[in-house]
Amino acid sequence: MNFKKLLITAAALLPALLSAQGQLPAVTAMPATMGKYAPTATEIGEVRSTESVPLTARVKGEIVKINFTEGEKVKAGTVLFEIDPREYEAALLSAQADLAKAKSEKDHANLEFKRHEELRESDVDSDAKFQQYKNQKAKADASYLAAEAAVKLAALNLEYTRIKAPFDGWVGLRDCSLHELVGPGTAKQQLATIEKSGGIKVDFSIAETDLITLQRNMEQNKLRVRDFPVKLLLQDGKPIDLTGSLKAWDNKIDTRTGTLKMQAVFDDPDRKLIPGLYVDVLLTLGPATDMIEIPSVAITEDIAGDYVYVLTKVEGNTATAERRYIKIASEQRKLLPDGTYTAVSFVKEGLKENELFITAGIQKVRNGARCQFRKGMDE
Repeated sequence: MNFKKLLITAAALLPALLSAQGQLPAVTAMPATMGKYAPTATEIGEVRSTESVPLTARVKGEIVKINFTEGEKVKAGTVLFEIDPREYEAALLSAQADLAKAKSEKDHANLEFKRHEELRESDVDSDAKFQQYKNQKAKADASYLAAEAAVKLAALNLEYTRIKAPFDGWVGLRDCSLHELVGPGTAKQQLATIEKSGGIKVDFSIAETDLITLQRNMEQNKLRVRDFPVKLLLQDGKPIDLTGSLKAWDNKIDTRTGTLKMQAVFDDPDRKLIPGLYVDVLLTLGPATDMIEIPSVAITEDIAGDYVYVLTKVEGNTATAERRYIKIASEQRKLLPDGTYTAVSFVKEGLKENELFITAGIQKVRNGARCQFRKGMDE
């Protein structure tokens, strides 16, 4: 006989032993009370940024300045990295010179074209000669457009030497060093990553049955997707002081798991959550209704189902322990005043409001036996 069996046997014999000694087993009991039950899905989710952008070097060159501290918050437009601009400044000057030359040639070709166009109308020029100047004008116009585009490209490349924050956010650890050669054709093109500040999103999945409950409540109560509140817990069970809402869900169910991917959004200006963190997601699936709420520790299970011990035939501080089978709607986590969570169960059948039930000392009693009790909530 192993240790577990010994404990079970001892627990079964304890009430009879106490009775034989003339002692009533002592238990703790409390009255059943109404609570607010809302169907809730509890799932594991992953924290993600609303926007996450790699900061890349789009032109080749040496990093000459790094203007931020790793991990700090920066404003949109802040210049974070500077690549040596001299080569690109020279390229822009050269392109601007080519543009000026192309403009001069274009202006000259246009004047010549207009002059010979008038001569052609006076039958002084031949068609062949007029066509020659027309072709020269088209060529000069095209050269000017090409030179103009080259200036824009050179200016853009020069702008790319200053890598800026695309939005307010948190810059991560950089992946490059001062004076390192970076950009296309080098071993280093991504320099760091920036995560947008102000809010986060959490990806998680719910079961098909929970989706049905949610959709039914949407239809019956004329609710929108964002009307369903979402709360988060850290993996150690501590609540996170953020309340978000459901944003959207995927367009198909994963047939391998029978779940649907969803996304919730939260305002998080103080960055309480970091992308990549795993959290417990508590999604409320519908409006709250009144239902008997009891601590889950008061519930025992056997082959016939879940039950509690209800105290009947109360005389003073003694009563009869009656096994009462119950039907549970849901077990949920309840936030306590001290900021921690405890497990509670909502009973839809088998227990009435104000009925006394045992919360501690369950192992000391047997069905139909007398016991002495005090009111409270011991564990």
